[in-house]
Amino acid sequence: MPQLRETAGVGPGYDHSAVPGRTPLVRERRGGDFYRWSWEKLLALDPATRASLVHVETWNEFHEGTDVCHSKEYGRQYTELTRRYADLFHARHRIARPLGIAPPKVVTVTPNESDGLRIVPQPQGDGPMATREVAGAARHSRRSRDTRSPG
Repeated sequence: MPQLRETAGVGPGYDHSAVPGRTPLVRERRGGDFYRWSWEKLLALDPATRASLVHVETWNEFHEGTDVCHSKEYGRQYTELTRRYADLFHARHRIARPLGIAPPKVVTVTPNESDGLRIVPQPQGDGPMATREVAGAARHSRRSRDTRSPG
């Protein structure tokens, strides 16, 4: 039976500038280096004491720029990186030192302050809700506005 001590979180970056009503918060992907850094920082820890569960942020949150699934923009880069590092994690592998890039800024949630994250009530939080019929059933999804420049 697994012993769950804590959960580690890794992600490829973050960019929710396409979501209406949010002040842009961006953590650049740096060509995959930020994702590698996150995994390698975890894999540099002693397997006997490091987190026993990893949360990957996220599979297909395209509107927040946290997607790791196969996409037109990144191809299979992040699914392949996930497989590589997940295999090392499950094999309880320990690496000598993590990739040398700048660590992320620490961001705290403080309601009603404009310089950090802010809690946005639904439905505005992840963009407007759209409902459509697919194969005879109602399906709900969030849509982000297109922020590309015209022309």
